[in-house]
Amino acid sequence: QGHHQMRCQYETVPCENKGCLVMELRKNLPNHQRDCEYRLTQCGYCQLTKPVIEMKNHRHECPMMKVVYSNDECNVQVLRKDVGQHLLRDCLYEKIECNYRALGC
Repeated sequence: QGHHQMRCQYETVPCENKGCLVMELRKNLPNHQRDCEYRLTQCGYCQLTKPVIEMKNHRHECPMMKVVYSNDECNVQVLRKDVGQHLLRDCLYEKIECNYRALGC
């Protein structure tokens, strides 16, 4: 009987994912864990591992994700971490103050 109690498919058990408070029948636990928002997943851009629920926000800040930088005529795709460098050194369309602006430029 003790062995059965340890493996009974109708016992309510907690999800094993850190942060998840769901209690599920043992027989249903694999289905829950497959879809659990607290299961770990890896970012396809920077390889960081986080729970799914946190990865949604990470996608908006991942430094290795390509973003489209739009500045008037410039529509280049750069890594989010490189946007600053693109603006300072690489963008041909970034507006700068000309040394001769006082003369009308």
